[in-house]
Amino acid sequence: MFFYLTNISLDITLGITWWTLRQSSLAIYYLISKITKKEKIDIEKSTKISYRENDIDYVKNLEKLYNQQQEQIVTLNKNIENLTSILEKHNKL
Repeated sequence: MFFYLTNISLDITLGITWWTLRQSSLAIYYLISKITKKEKIDIEKSTKISYRENDIDYVKNLEKLYNQQQEQIVTLNKNIENLTSILEKHNKL
């Protein structure tokens, strides 16, 4: 009878100990993984923000270049019109 009581108490004690250690280790694992994921997310957000700032500068630079190009196209068109008119006058003579 003493054997059965000892066996039952050891089963219960070891079961409770195993469950407690397992739950504690899982809690620690999830905390560590959550912290590392949060750090990775923060790094990704900061790089996205810096990319966005760089993109804004890049777009502004492209707009400037586009406007300059449009102005040059307009002046070239005027020059072409002037040259064609000069050639037409010269051919009429």
